[in-house]
Amino acid sequence: AAIARNNNGVGSNPISKSLLSGGEESVLVTWQLDRNDHRPSHFVSRIAQGGIIHVACCPYSGKIVVSSLDNSIQCFSGSNYEKIWMEQGLASAPLHQEEEEGVVVKENGKVSAPVKGGIFLAKDP
Repeated sequence: AAIARNNNGVGSNPISKSLLSGGEESVLVTWQLDRNDHRPSHFVSRIAQGGIIHVACCPYSGKIVVSSLDNSIQCFSGSNYEKIWMEQGLASAPLHQEEEEGVVVKENGKVSAPVKGGIFLAKDP
């Protein structure tokens, strides 16, 4: 049986019935839940310069979104694991409070900005 160590990000893909994990080595690992062998079924190696922090999967499209310690967010296809898009350097947002409605606010070293469907948070480097 495979042993997973130092996994920071864990997500599930209801479309493919799989569990996704990632950690300090920046390897995205897929585990098939409908099989009974408890081994990884797919790897995407070294997707970032820093370890994986979070893994999320869209329950409708199966797309996989990964955030990493190198201050990047990446989106992968849930079927063939091709990278769809990547954003890096997210902490470059303004770090002061604006007078305009719906702009960035700094609180305790964190930057927050309202986005459709929730709030985006990023830690000030």
